[in-house]
Amino acid sequence: MRSTIRIAVLGTLCVSMAIGASGQGIPRAEIKLDDSFILGVRARVDQEEIESARWATTHASSNEVRQFAQSLLRGHSSAQNAALRLAVQLKTELKITGDTDQAISRRQVASQAALHVLKGKYFDRAFLSAVRDEHASEIDKVNRWYAEVADNDSVKAYLKEIMPTLVKHQQTAERLLAKTGTTIAAR
Repeated sequence: MRSTIRIAVLGTLCVSMAIGASGQGIPRAEIKLDDSFILGVRARVDQEEIESARWATTHASSNEVRQFAQSLLRGHSSAQNAALRLAVQLKTELKITGDTDQAISRRQVASQAALHVLKGKYFDRAFLSAVRDEHASEIDKVNRWYAEVADNDSVKAYLKEIMPTLVKHQQTAERLLAKTGTTIAAR
């Protein structure tokens, strides 16, 4: 098991280094942090969460974690659809810089590489830890964007609307993480 985890970590590091190296020397595109950027990043992050949750619905060892993954799927699908509808309503494109997109992709590749080699309670703990940490980061971002970046009242309403779901996901991951290894029954 240890050698498998080491291989996964090394593979993740190699992928991260290769992606990071490919971006060196390329001028960064300047993009204004605005409503279309907020919607673009949120739609992209929601897609990442959907893919991770989809994997967890079939690979988590506990029924509670599988049910939580289903909840993540519903919540992030709804948020992503709301962002896409809002972009259409505002007649704006979903903007995301190459650097931001690459950072999200790197995080997703690393997370998937780590999760795909784990089984049982080790998978559950790693998945729940990733959800907890990613949601804490997203909550901070959404709060900052609401206060400092969002101009359109509809975008502010969207950010306010998704916040309770993000908080609930983080709290649920934390609660389930506390239970792993003690009371969550494996299938």
